[in-house]
Amino acid sequence: MRTTTPPFLEAPSDAVHFTEAWRYADSDAPLPDWVADWDFERRLTLKAAVAVNRDMVFDVCRLGPTSELVLAVRASSTKTRLSGIISVRKVPSTGEPVELEVDISGHELG
Repeated sequence: MRTTTPPFLEAPSDAVHFTEAWRYADSDAPLPDWVADWDFERRLTLKAAVAVNRDMVFDVCRLGPTSELVLAVRASSTKTRLSGIISVRKVPSTGEPVELEVDISGHELG
């Protein structure tokens, strides 16, 4: 029998949540589940806001008071099989939501 254990502690899922869902950066329109007129030559520029309960993350993950937190956005395409981190933002110690913005080439999404 084989058991896999991650080499790090994980924060509970309720420690991080969207305060503003993904939306188009140029129009503020919400990102739909399906983009009917998708064109692979089109760039997709999106923004969102995420709140992080730093105290919960620090406590559960046993982080020291001088530790830094970052949010990493990962994108993947089942069509092209490309996958990777497309944005990294530092989580402010003030508790303010983190503003995320990503710019993805259409050909990478398929």
